[in-house]
Amino acid sequence: MRVAGDAGMTTSPLATPDAAPSPEPAARARPVSIADRVAQGFAPLACVRGFRYFTRRRVALSKVSESGLDAEVKGKRTLDVRLRVDGDRLAAACTCAAEVLGPARCRHVWATLLEVDRQALLGSLRSTPRALALVVLDVSSKPERSASARTGQKKRRPRATEAA
Repeated sequence: MRVAGDAGMTTSPLATPDAAPSPEPAARARPVSIADRVAQGFAPLACVRGFRYFTRRRVALSKVSESGLDAEVKGKRTLDVRLRVDGDRLAAACTCAAEVLGPARCRHVWATLLEVDRQALLGSLRSTPRALALVVLDVSSKPERSASARTGQKKRRPRATEAA
């Protein structure tokens, strides 16, 4: 605070009501998450289970480009996931049998989306935080089951028959 007649004292910015506060460093912009943009289409259980696959590093991405990617998600069986950018939509397909949720909204697709966000891929979908439409890839572009997925299926044991 400045005392009248004391030229050596400086004024404190807090003492004057019209002093502007010092500018704070600009907050870093958080990258837009693709998973956040499509989350409303996923069941909570699919998100929880997909998160487990993701945290256990069971998602392996391949054929990565700006227009899409393929992935293998390893669980009891290895399943194939395909993501494609379709304008302002994201098209997805999975080789799992989650027909109730729709093949584009299964835990394997969710795990793949989390890995895509971790690696900051598909940058063309990160321009806006608004909701993103998730659609099912047509049957002609659905990924084929990999050899590991076909051979990793459980074999059924024949039932033991009772002797008469």
